[in-house]
Amino acid sequence: MQTYFRDIIENENIVKALSDMGYEKPTEVQQKVLPIVVEGKDIIVNSKTGSGKTAAFGVPIAMGLKNDDKKIKALVLTPTRELAVQVDEEIANISKHIKYKSTCVYGQHNINEEIKILDRGVSVVCGTPGRVLDHLSSGVMDLSDLKYLVLDEADRMLDMGFIDQIQNILEYVPSARQTMMFSATIPLALENVCLRYMNDPVTIKIESQTMTVDQIRQYYYKVENKEKMLAVKKLIFEYLPSSLIIFCNTRWQVDRVVKYLNGAGLRAKAVHGGISQSGRIRSMNAFKDGKFNILVATDVAARGIHVDDLEMVINYDIPDDNDNYVHRIGRTGRAGKEGIAVSLISSDKQYSLYEIEEYIGVMIEQKELQTIEQYKESLKNAKKKYGLREIKLPNGKNALQENKRGHKQGHDKAKPKHKSKQHHKNKKNFDKNQKNTKNKKDNLSKAKFNKNYPNKKTPAKKAMTGKKSGDFEFVFKFNDETKKVSPKAVSPKAKPVKTKPANIKTKTVKKQETTKKPRFIKRILNRIKKDK
Repeated sequence: MQTYFRDIIENENIVKALSDMGYEKPTEVQQKVLPIVVEGKDIIVNSKTGSGKTAAFGVPIAMGLKNDDKKIKALVLTPTRELAVQVDEEIANISKHIKYKSTCVYGQHNINEEIKILDRGVSVVCGTPGRVLDHLSSGVMDLSDLKYLVLDEADRMLDMGFIDQIQNILEYVPSARQTMMFSATIPLALENVCLRYMNDPVTIKIESQTMTVDQIRQYYYKVENKEKMLAVKKLIFEYLPSSLIIFCNTRWQVDRVVKYLNGAGLRAKAVHGGISQSGRIRSMNAFKDGKFNILVATDVAARGIHVDDLEMVINYDIPDDNDNYVHRIGRTGRAGKEGIAVSLISSDKQYSLYEIEEYIGVMIEQKELQTIEQYKESLKNAKKKYGLREIKLPNGKNALQENKRGHKQGHDKAKPKHKSKQHHKNKKNFDKNQKNTKNKKDNLSKAKFNKNYPNKKTPAKKAMTGKKSGDFEFVFKFNDETKKVSPKAVSPKAKPVKTKPANIKTKTVKKQETTKKPRFIKRILNRIKKDK
């Protein structure tokens, strides 16, 4: 069996490009796939994640490219946008000594720009099935000269519901083509697609003792959901990884973890479907360049993350699908290098852990989190490596103890902020506006009273005048006459006595004396008169 790329590949420019990328010896899957693909046969590769599958189909594509060719020769279908960009970059590095053009097409990208690039002519197209089918349906993309069709991560595309779109795309490609399918698993639905659209494919299965990379050390910690934040920080300080990916099940949880780690002085960024494609690409490139060392992502972005020398993976949430666990931890331990995969298991997810162990055929080792003393020691090392300023230790016997608000013990109450001069000025203006509003309301009520009762005057309020507290007088208004009561006559506590004004005349009506007799007496007298 060949052990060097130069023994398999005759093109010196490609061998030189692989050497510049740090690849001298091919991996097992590359050793088995390259000779068959060079012969022009269709192939189905069942291999684990991180085995070097991209180079296995990238090298044959590079060998079939010609300088300044403006017709599409290779089409690579991927389940995610991130993976499409990664594959395009990988092929570009392999064929960097060849003058050709390529492009990526995917959703949430400017379709007008993609149309302009396709009209100018490209040799390689990498994209998601939905957007590729859009360009084929509109007639923008022409696959009449296609030589290579690659289905990368085919099982993932099946899980995401792309199987119908893939079958529609296969109707546009010419029959005289070479089809290559790479997948970690081969479900029955994929087998049916292979039998229908592939020409006597050669199946290659890379045997492994486990379904995961052998060089990965797998551990799990029993941690309740409310304690996972602090547990992640303690794990980072314990293992001190130079590069780390944390996987969560939801976008909301990703943003929450990133906010917590940044607040602890660490450098972390998020990658999930809610972030624009350009922002995700910038974050990925910055992570690869080492500008920050912690990436928090969802499963949607997991398949598109290919980072060399990734040291550690943390499963903040246990994945719902066992295949996702394999793909998550497959981000580390690539190309024969060692890696660490840690999972945080809550009490309600214990049974899911048993299913994963049965699925991969390995018993995952359980570990305990650091104590307060161990945490203090690891904190010193973390300050040196990550350049942390001051991180407050959790106070209490339990290393994971936090209050409901998420603050450390002893730091629940926030210090009151100093109120600036502008604050007092704004408050003064607010009070002034409130007073003006009140005066306007009073004036409005008086105007309504005068309008409704034009013959009456608004009753005046009681007023107290005088310089001293004991020197005052009461003023009363009755119609148009005013009556003043001096303070000598009325004590401060006594109520004023109201006097009748002089112009009001009182009439006395005398009661007239009545000599009315009762009715029954009148009847008796009338009867007496009649009798007489």
